[in-house]
Amino acid sequence: MPAFLDIWASWCIPCREEAPTLSRLARRYSGRITFLGIDVGDDRGDARSFVRRYRIGYPSIFDPKEGLAMKLHAFGVPTAYLVDSHGRIAGVLVGKQPERKLTRLLEALAREALP
Repeated sequence: MPAFLDIWASWCIPCREEAPTLSRLARRYSGRITFLGIDVGDDRGDARSFVRRYRIGYPSIFDPKEGLAMKLHAFGVPTAYLVDSHGRIAGVLVGKQPERKLTRLLEALAREALP
């Protein structure tokens, strides 16, 4: 199954702005795309509050020292990776993305139609 990997932090203003959209899209694409977050450089309590506040229904890995994010060569937060069903990175999104663009890319990812 394809995946959407979101690198975020509770202190990141663009992450806060994008969180409601990602929460909705994760519900919309449930069963077709796996959503996973990586919470970086954060306090565990703040991260839990963020997840509750924005009703994030997908799991997140707690990466307080940003080791995993660095291995992925993340460009800061938010950064998202579109991963095809073969485990290949099909796209990288840096910064907050408009919902229309995310929907278009997720539709293509669900159909395995990304370039």
